Amino acid sequence: MIKWTEKTVKVSALKPFERNPRRISEEAFSRLKRSLEESGYHQRIIATKDLRIIGGHQRKRALHELGIKQIAVLVPDQDLTDEQFRRLLIQDNLPFGEWDFELLSADFSIEELTDFGMPEKWLGLGEEEQPGADGSGTEADEDDARIVHCPKCQHEFSILTEKKPKKR
Repeated sequence: MIKWTEKTVKVSALKPFERNPRRISEEAFSRLKRSLEESGYHQRIIATKDLRIIGGHQRKRALHELGIKQIAVLVPDQDLTDEQFRRLLIQDNLPFGEWDFELLSADFSIEELTDFGMPEKWLGLGEEEQPGADGSGTEADEDDARIVHCPKCQHEFSILTEKKPKKR
């Protein structure tokens, strides 16, 4: 098992992996920068012992643009084999979990979720019309909720369209 150690380094010392397969749209990059400004740097970049980035290329770029000079990164206790590096390059970017959209819709509005950086397409926005857009539906339907489908499993659920207080 690889053991990881936190190390403080200059952002400029981090070397991007030239064949990084991850890309980011300008819109998503703006959300990433806003997230770093609002919430700080809390998801560590992982790099090889010689500071070649494995995971966190976009965070490095955003931190550089924000003028951050030093950060903590995670480095392995050993030189990585090519197979270990390649596996980590993919695994670091995989979403191993899934969202419980019913729970999200009970506690957050669409506006909150998108403000916090969740892509609209994950919420079914743009894929279906708002209830009542074609003249059908009740006034309450238009104000309170709409039916959306999970993009992975197609489960149907209702999601709030108005901001409501968070349940605690």
